[in-house]
Amino acid sequence: MKCWIPPLLLTMLGMTLAAIFLTSEPDKSHGFAHAQIAEMHQAGNGTDRLGSVLLLAWLFGTVMIAFFVSLLALAILPGNRQSFWLLLLGTLLYETAFSLMVLEYRHFAATPLETTFWGPFPTATAWVLFGVWLVPYIFILLYTVFFDRWILPASHRNRFEELLRNRPPDLLKK
Repeated sequence: MKCWIPPLLLTMLGMTLAAIFLTSEPDKSHGFAHAQIAEMHQAGNGTDRLGSVLLLAWLFGTVMIAFFVSLLALAILPGNRQSFWLLLLGTLLYETAFSLMVLEYRHFAATPLETTFWGPFPTATAWVLFGVWLVPYIFILLYTVFFDRWILPASHRNRFEELLRNRPPDLLKK
């Protein structure tokens, strides 16, 4: 089965990465001299430093997630259409957690003194810990639970074992 989605997403990743590299660097993005301590640099407003690339970074992340899931779908979906909805749900949760993390980081960069917290963590950090890091476990769980049905069904395993039994005896000798 030929699928055009992963190559298209890979092309989009390359174009987004090229756009990020070709974006001009804003003034004072590496910091500027501190007023009292000459050896130290200070950063200034985060929106000024990140505003030109934050949208491209979000686009790169969302396309990377879609690329990852499309590669999983290539192995799962050809013989199993009911798994589509589970993969779609996992993808939407992953994309939502990533997007909310980026939005919260944009808010933090614009107003660092008005940081909100989820428990002991700043909100953007909490989205990383409880969203971006934990949501991929959905895919691990799906892979583990449905391995015998989606990845290696009994018919494929039996065919593989039959091929092993019928191989020429000198195939393994070198």
